[in-house]
Amino acid sequence: MRRPDRYLRSGRLPFTGRSCRIGAASIPAAAAAAAPVATHKPGRAGPLTFKPIPPNQLDTLIVPNGYDSSVVIRWGDPVVPGAPAFDLAEQTAQRQSQQFGYNNDFVGVLPFGGRDDRALLVVNHEYTNEELMFPGFTSLDALSVERLRVAMAAHGLSVVEIHRVGHTGRWRPAGGRYNRRITALATPFRLTGPAAGSPLLRTAADPKGTTVIGTLNNCSGGVTPWGTVLSGEENFNQYFVGGDQAPETLKPSLTRYGDPHHRPLSEPVAQVGAGAGALRPGQAPERGAPVRLDRRGRPVRPALGAAQAHRAGPAQARGRQRHRGEERARGRVHG
Repeated sequence: MRRPDRYLRSGRLPFTGRSCRIGAASIPAAAAAAAPVATHKPGRAGPLTFKPIPPNQLDTLIVPNGYDSSVVIRWGDPVVPGAPAFDLAEQTAQRQSQQFGYNNDFVGVLPFGGRDDRALLVVNHEYTNEELMFPGFTSLDALSVERLRVAMAAHGLSVVEIHRVGHTGRWRPAGGRYNRRITALATPFRLTGPAAGSPLLRTAADPKGTTVIGTLNNCSGGVTPWGTVLSGEENFNQYFVGGDQAPETLKPSLTRYGDPHHRPLSEPVAQVGAGAGALRPGQAPERGAPVRLDRRGRPVRPALGAAQAHRAGPAQARGRQRHRGEERARGRVHG
């Protein structure tokens, strides 16, 4: 598979930054240089081929000299066939479940079909700002059940086929059979690996502990060598209020999550792709799970960030690498 970042090596940058809503008011780096915040010492030159943007306090999107920006897709834009157009005053969970989600984080680009003018855009939607989403917002306590469901539907991931527009360097969404929304509201995930069926994952809705509904707080992620996307959840402890449901024997270990009162039912690393499911429960808040091949061709998942701080061990699932057209139900990931 060709490297996804090949799309970022052309003379123009297709999409950058925190969101895919890019560039309505961008300015070149030369203008930013006119408003520096402080002197700085440049670091060692890296592999990037453009001149870095100087430090500044301008409240706008700034791109390097010689580059421009454009909007690829925005919150509320249709994703699945038949999705309605966005209407700020008529938001429903059903509509949002078919539209592009809110507050983007990880952005992955997967070329497919052997063409360099088509790709799949996979985007994490980490959290929602209800005070910005809903006209007349007063407080979270005053939100209706339907608006809460809208917010849940705005979480998760969006998968969108995109096409390059001629030789302009710009990209646009296209209808495709791979387009889908993965939300916190209704998307089922199958649990696999050593954690599947654990008593800690069993609920009244799923006594076997092998299925969960929805994903949220999808922060960073990564593209695997076998063509799927890993999406890392984080900060699940912020979603539990009150209660004292955990056994006394588990409470000391749960203090590491910042919530000693609830069993950890969230925090998986989810694998998104044809037939892919959740990989494992996290040992700590997972901002992402980048995977690459080592010199022996084995998938390697580096231990990074919070997982390293919490002494998380290697993530493992038994078997082999998935080849094209095959589901990766088995395999070993080395930490």
